[in-house]
Amino acid sequence: MGKVITLFKLLPKKHQILLSILSVITMITMLLPSEEAQASRQTTAIDEQAQINTRYDVPLAFRSPQRPESMEEVSDNAPTNAVPMSSSEDLAAGKGSAESLESAHHRDVEHFNVKNGDTLAAVFDRAGLTSKDVYEITQLPLAKQNLLKIMPGEEIVISKDAKGDLTEVRYRINAISTLVITKNQEQYFEKNLRERCGDPNPFHQR
Repeated sequence: MGKVITLFKLLPKKHQILLSILSVITMITMLLPSEEAQASRQTTAIDEQAQINTRYDVPLAFRSPQRPESMEEVSDNAPTNAVPMSSSEDLAAGKGSAESLESAHHRDVEHFNVKNGDTLAAVFDRAGLTSKDVYEITQLPLAKQNLLKIMPGEEIVISKDAKGDLTEVRYRINAISTLVITKNQEQYFEKNLRERCGDPNPFHQR
């Protein structure tokens, strides 16, 4: 740098002035930005402003979930007075289904009045049952004790299924007792049901 200054001093004064002017012009040219640089700066500023003011679609993975409007309408219109079925209603429904099953099991129910000279075999014959049914029923203790001594005016209720097979025999022993004979899988079972005064379910197994 010192050699350059020394050479500059050795030049004539006119040359020194010209070199000084050229140096100043060069420095000014270098310091002043060009039109392309200004245009690029303006373009960058416009792009930055556009990026700030522009709303871009966010990918689905980064969106916060929103409740559909249809769901909101359904929930708003849903009845608020819905009451779940109580346990008593459940029991009533179960009881009704059990009664319907029992009634389906006993499709054909017939009432036979005992006439003069009737025997159990005669009543069963009118009901379309066989002597085998009479024999097997009379092997039961209570049936043997009561059905072999039936009297005129008494009633025997005979139930059969859809196939015409015997399912149940009912015979009222007295004012508070009823003999019930049921058939299940080729076997007969008997029980004495007693009626209690004021009981909604009048028969109870003895």
